[in-house]
Amino acid sequence: MKLDKDQKEILIVEDSPTQAEQLKFDLEQNGYQVKTAINGREALKYLEKHKPFIVISDIVMPEMDGFELCTTIKFDERLKSIPVILLTSLSDPEDIVKGLLCMADNFIVKPYDEEYLLSRIEYIKVNKEIRKREQSQLGVEIFFAGQKHLITADRMQILDLLISTYETAVQKNHELERAKEELAELNSKLEEKVKNRTEALSAEIEERKKAEERIRKINRIYHVTSNINQTIVRSRSEEELFKEVCGIAVEIGKFKLVWIGLFDEKTKCVCVKSYRGIVDSPVSLSVKLEDEKNKDNTVAVAIETMEYGICNNIQTVHGTKPWEELAYKNDYHSVCSFPIIVFGKPYGTINLYSDQRNFFDEEEVSLLDEMALDVSFCIETLINEEKRKKAEEAVFQAEEKYRDLVEHINDIIYSVDKNGIVTYLSPAVEKILGYKPEEVIGKHMNYILKDFQITEAAELFMQTLAGKLNMVEYIIYTKEGMPKWTRISSSLMIEQGEVIGVRGVISDIMEMKNAEQELIRAKENAEEMNRLKSNFLANMSHELRTPIIAILGFAEFLQNEIRNPEQLEFISYIIEGGQRLNNTLNSLLELSKLESAKLEPEKSYCNVEKKLKEVIGTIKDKVLKKNLSLSMNVNTKNLSAKIDESVFEKIMLHLLDNAVKFTNRGGITITLEKEIEDHYEWAKVSVTDTGVGISKESMENMFSSFRQISEGYNRSFEGLGIGLTITKKFIELFKGKILVESKLNNGSTFSILLPTTVRDITFEKAAELQKEPPLTESEIAVKKEKPKILHVEDNEATRIIIKKYLFKYYDVDQAEDGITAIEKAAETKFDLILMDINLGYGIDGVEAMQRIRVLSGYADTPVIAVTAYVLSGDKEKFLEQGFTDYLGKPFTKDQLIQLAQNHLVNYQSKKNN
Repeated sequence: MKLDKDQKEILIVEDSPTQAEQLKFDLEQNGYQVKTAINGREALKYLEKHKPFIVISDIVMPEMDGFELCTTIKFDERLKSIPVILLTSLSDPEDIVKGLLCMADNFIVKPYDEEYLLSRIEYIKVNKEIRKREQSQLGVEIFFAGQKHLITADRMQILDLLISTYETAVQKNHELERAKEELAELNSKLEEKVKNRTEALSAEIEERKKAEERIRKINRIYHVTSNINQTIVRSRSEEELFKEVCGIAVEIGKFKLVWIGLFDEKTKCVCVKSYRGIVDSPVSLSVKLEDEKNKDNTVAVAIETMEYGICNNIQTVHGTKPWEELAYKNDYHSVCSFPIIVFGKPYGTINLYSDQRNFFDEEEVSLLDEMALDVSFCIETLINEEKRKKAEEAVFQAEEKYRDLVEHINDIIYSVDKNGIVTYLSPAVEKILGYKPEEVIGKHMNYILKDFQITEAAELFMQTLAGKLNMVEYIIYTKEGMPKWTRISSSLMIEQGEVIGVRGVISDIMEMKNAEQELIRAKENAEEMNRLKSNFLANMSHELRTPIIAILGFAEFLQNEIRNPEQLEFISYIIEGGQRLNNTLNSLLELSKLESAKLEPEKSYCNVEKKLKEVIGTIKDKVLKKNLSLSMNVNTKNLSAKIDESVFEKIMLHLLDNAVKFTNRGGITITLEKEIEDHYEWAKVSVTDTGVGISKESMENMFSSFRQISEGYNRSFEGLGIGLTITKKFIELFKGKILVESKLNNGSTFSILLPTTVRDITFEKAAELQKEPPLTESEIAVKKEKPKILHVEDNEATRIIIKKYLFKYYDVDQAEDGITAIEKAAETKFDLILMDINLGYGIDGVEAMQRIRVLSGYADTPVIAVTAYVLSGDKEKFLEQGFTDYLGKPFTKDQLIQLAQNHLVNYQSKKNN
């Protein structure tokens, strides 16, 4: 239906959202544009700005009803031409009169259908022009329901309302006719319905009997589950639980047989653990799940799927062995197996047998499945309870062990509340101070102090409670009045975030204090020993270095072979200890060389920045291990100094090692810059840390040998205390200076000044480019023919290690003395010889080397001295005697392979040329 633009908009006034939405939908389906309002006042607000084609309004609404709305519209000059349709149920004849009084254009009686509604709207559209031509209005007074009413509606409005009323009456007559026809049809079918109803009642009675039987059965199941739940609460063992469950299911549930079996994961069998009912000997029966004949058994289904398995007609279903014979013999017809699931895994089954076919349905199975879950929960509880008892026993034994430890430990264990009242003292207090624990416990700690100590002790106690003090050395007087030095270590006792007291350990340190005095008295003897150390270290060098190579070598080899984390940790300790021993030995030997003035540095121009970066790379792991920051600032580029690179590296390592050792928070900064001082140009390298700092007293002795900022039995840091001594002596070799700025607890800055000049470093880069890079281990490994190496060494451990190092890449032969080495060299042409110097007996390594040199083909063969003679001048001496190169013990695998490969490459190059 095509509508004019001015005939499209309809306003619906309806307080029921559902009815308004339905009416809106019907109209929009027929091309109308629909607006809605929930009462008369909202409609009038809309009409102030809009003029719809028709207003359709419900009568009964809040705030303003339909009659009042219609009256307002009709008495408004701008709106009165809008047709108004009122929706009514015509429950009161007075509605017609009210409709005439408010001048409504039409009525639609609820309920209405869509066609009738559309016809009323169409009727209004057709008659709208007629209404426009009527100019006069009639005023007629009527009496209705005892009241006088003035009707001002025009004739068309009255006629529309009368037609509407008539159509409504006709509609009601049609409805009455249809009702009459339906009544006649009902009467004709009444007899048939009575008959059908009678049959239905009979069926219903039969169904009710079945329902009653079912209810009795369900009640029985409920009774079973209820009693089993009570049993679960009481049961203290698995055996007791199973026995009670089987008994309740048979006696109360009226099942013919109930048995519970447990599943064995290893044998894949379910074996009977408890049963009750009519059966000869089910205890001997079991279900082996792997047997083909048991694959569809209800027990197998319950275990494998962890859901119940049902067979409601045992005697007609195959796959129920070995239970078929049992069913035939005892007239069982239905069986259901419920899984017992413990900690998420199948634990066993509860198996119920009935003499009725189709006994188990969904509702009963659901209840019984719940019962099986309860049994599972009970078993978990019993298992957890057993674990708890074992844990409590373990705790009890641990407490007994701890109590025994506390009672027999030599130190006093104590606790004091925040008010200073002693709450615990271990028995050691009697041995150390002469008091019995019960004498002091419950009293204030001042009880064991002298009067002159109380004020100081109170201040120390307050610092401890504030977390500022956790250890102090303090004199406590014994019960007999004798002073005794003690070390009091303490920690805070905290509950719910609040400090409630202090606990800790009191140690007797009288012996340590006496030892300190002994150390002072032994100072002169130590100074004498210091004068002897250089000669002693020189003589012991060979004996100390030889076993170190075995320790580090075997440890490094094992580290690459072993995969056990704990053993790897042990090996790392061995390597760390060996390296520490090696570093200590090197430091002692360096000091010996420096003090004997036998160290002559090999000076050459070195790019300081480049060398610093290399050194920093070696120290990074230590820095990261302590969570410290590490940075380098270069203020002057291309600074080079005439120094011995290896000695400079040792200087920086000593300074950086100290910075890492004495810094626990913050970080380390290395600064390189040029400085002009005393008309000289210096390369200034500064190492700044945020560590413990140095007191003025300690700075006076900081460059003395074997001195540290903390000394004695309780010293805070490792090392011999010779690092700065060596550093200072090295710097003096370069005509340089070392400066220190430090404040206790506020970090330190060590600066070294080296004579320098700004140089062009392009020559260094060119030299680097000319160097042939050494082959990697993988490049060595791919060569088709392994180079032959002869290793001469009298120490068996060293021979094993070096062979382990080299055998993957080279063909290694070994000799333990000089004569054997000469014989092997005469028989086989070797590409490289590694020669120890001190071969124990017979000729030494120097003579062996010189004899091999005269053999055919060995004049240019590289022979490397591998020795523990590493004192000043040793290397130069061995090179003068004819060795190609020198390797001091101990050394690493990489150092050995690198040195060997360099010489093999050079040797092959010479042979090819």
